[in-house]
Amino acid sequence: MKLKWYGTACISLETEKDEIIFDPYIPRKGSETPSAEEEYLRFKNILVTHGHFDHISTIPETVSKSGATVWCTKTPFETLVYKGVSPDNMKIIFPGDVLNFGDMKVTVFQSRHVKFDAKLIFSTAFSLRPFKYFSNLVELIGENKVCPEANETVGYLIEAEGKRIYLMASMNWVEDVEYPQNVDLLILPFQGASDLVTPGLKFIEMTQPKAVLLDHFDDTFPPMSNHIDTSGMVKALEGRLPLTIPVYGETYEI
Repeated sequence: MKLKWYGTACISLETEKDEIIFDPYIPRKGSETPSAEEEYLRFKNILVTHGHFDHISTIPETVSKSGATVWCTKTPFETLVYKGVSPDNMKIIFPGDVLNFGDMKVTVFQSRHVKFDAKLIFSTAFSLRPFKYFSNLVELIGENKVCPEANETVGYLIEAEGKRIYLMASMNWVEDVEYPQNVDLLILPFQGASDLVTPGLKFIEMTQPKAVLLDHFDDTFPPMSNHIDTSGMVKALEGRLPLTIPVYGETYEI
């Protein structure tokens, strides 16, 4: 399998027979990550982890040009219909569903979104960045109101070509769910809390992946996003597990 990261939580996976993309998002003004808007158009299947704006708000622009099918839970389905996506271009999914795309088998897992803590909220709100990116802020506040998560976060186990990848949706999980063990790669979202290393290490200990790749650590929708220092996780996993901090648009073979 081939993997690419396009910023934020957007990951694509490709085999010899098919390709899929997760949470394609077009960066806002001031983003440190380039826009992959044109590249998104080649994908015919879009999978959504949850309904927050940085995961779905620009999907209507993509689908209007590509005609792709969007696979998501009920709340983002309703949000995307409200934002103009035809129901004919969408499929509602549920935890436990098994989807097939060419030679890729994708299993849906119930998950949970990270809790935004007071320290993170305070440091984001009380800085100069809201003034610097005021036009973004107005847009993102509006998008945030119409893009709820509604406790419908899901993760995905992707199996193909003898490899298993678990794409974690947010740095949280449901305690009584049995998540995939010993996957070849765990994709770990690294944003949304002041301390990301502690829960990250806990989930790694629970599931024992063979390797880890971080995403969502970039500053893609300022001022609500920030570039996250990943050095703590690098240090914590040094000598224990292979860890990849991906570079935008580079191809990684799994």
